[in-house]
Amino acid sequence: MTYRDLLREALPNIKDLELAGNPIADLSPLVQNTNFAPGDAINISQNTALDLSDGSVDRQAIDTLVARGVSVAYDLNPTGQ
Repeated sequence: MTYRDLLREALPNIKDLELAGNPIADLSPLVQNTNFAPGDAINISQNTALDLSDGSVDRQAIDTLVARGVSVAYDLNPTGQ
């Protein structure tokens, strides 16, 4: 089972997701999981695989989740540079 399958099928009622420090490079499964709703939380901090620059696909995914009322924790500069 892939990460995408797990989020979509096996965990449809997940409310808090801790992914800090994992090399997640694709946030689309999080966005596609419409079960994430106001009051839910996702932590993707300490993840150097994401492009969090303004306008990037990853930043747009985060903005979409936040607009849905999901609390998303992330680092703009996870490498400390």
